[in-house]
Amino acid sequence: CTKLSLLLSHALDSPTSLASRLPTLVATLQLTRAEVEWWVSHAGAAPKEVPLREREALDRSLFDPATVQALLRYACLLRRLVLREAPVVASSAGTRLSVARLHVLEELLSQLPREKAALPPRAELLLSELPVHLAAAAAPDAQLHGLRLNVLRLVYELSAAPCAALLRRAEALRQLLPELHRLSLLSSAIDQPQRLVDEACDLSPLFASEAKFMQAVYAGALSARPSDCVALLELACAGGVRRPLVDECLGRLSGRFSELLSQTLAALSSRRSGSLGSVAPPGAEASMQAALPKLCALAAALDQSPPLELAADGAATAAARLLPREWMGERLEEHLQQAVRGMLLLPEGKISSPVVVAGGGGGGGG
Repeated sequence: CTKLSLLLSHALDSPTSLASRLPTLVATLQLTRAEVEWWVSHAGAAPKEVPLREREALDRSLFDPATVQALLRYACLLRRLVLREAPVVASSAGTRLSVARLHVLEELLSQLPREKAALPPRAELLLSELPVHLAAAAAPDAQLHGLRLNVLRLVYELSAAPCAALLRRAEALRQLLPELHRLSLLSSAIDQPQRLVDEACDLSPLFASEAKFMQAVYAGALSARPSDCVALLELACAGGVRRPLVDECLGRLSGRFSELLSQTLAALSSRRSGSLGSVAPPGAEASMQAALPKLCALAAALDQSPPLELAADGAATAAARLLPREWMGERLEEHLQQAVRGMLLLPEGKISSPVVVAGGGGGGGG
C-alpha cells in the first residue's frame, strides 16, 4: 500500500511523468491484482485440523479485508488517473518511443553485428523493421498494433532453440528482451490505454466470489470507509460484473448514505436544541464526529467519480450509464422528501395542522 500511495502521489504531482513510469505502474497494478487473487483463494481456506482459535488469528493477521480494500482503492485511483490523462500519456509515450527508446534500441543493435548476422532470417528482418515502427510512433493517431505484433514475433523467435546459445553469449541480446517489453507497454499507452489498465486491474476472481466481496470487502468498506465503496463499484463496473451485484452494492450504499446523513442531521439538531437551552441527548456530539467525516468523504468520492458503465443483464436489462454525482443528488432529494413528510404528517399519516404564529403587526386587530 505504501508503494502504491507513493506512486499515486508522484503521478498526481507530474502527470507528464506517467509515460516514463508506465512499466512500473502496470507492474504494480498487476502485483496488486495478484495479491487480491491470492487473498480470494486463501482467505478462510485454513485446514479444519487447525484449531479454530489459530485459524481466526491467521485470518486476522494475513487476510485482513481492510488491506484488500486499501489495495483496491489505490488501484482504482491509478486506473482513473491513467484514463483521465490518456492524451498527455499518449503524447509523452510517442515522444519517448520515437526518440529515447529508439536511441536505446539503435545502441543495442550496434553492439550486435555478429549476433545479428547469426540470427535466423525472420528474426533479423523483424529487428531491422523495429526502428521504422518506433520512428512513426510520434505521429498523431498512430496505430501501433503492427509494432506489438512484431515485438511478439521477435520474442518468439529469440525464445526458440536456435537463438538460445546466442542469448547465453551476448549480454546486449539479453538486454533486448526487457527493452522489447517496454516498447510494447509504451505503444499500448498510445492507442490502447483503456485496455492496458483494464487488463492490469482485472479482478474477476474477486467479483466471482460474491460472498467474499460483499460480506468481507464491501461490507467492511461500508462500515469503516464508505468512500471506498465508490472505488469498488468503479472497478466492478469496469470488469463487467453481473448487474444484480452492482444493484445490490448501490442499494446498500444508498442505505449507508441515508444513515450517515440522518446521524449528522440529528446531531446538528441536538446541538441546536442545546444552544436554545434544551438538554442534548448523550452521545450526540460523538455521533456527529464519527459520521460527518465519513459523509463528507463519501460525497466527495461520488462527486469526483467518472460515469459508471453498467453491463447489460441478458435481454431483461439493457446496458446503462450511471452518473454518481446525479445518483447522490437523487439520494439527497429522497432524504429531504422523507424529512419533510415526517414534519408534515402525524404518525397515523394524517396531515398536521399548520402552525400559526401570533404576533403584533400593523393590521388593526388584536
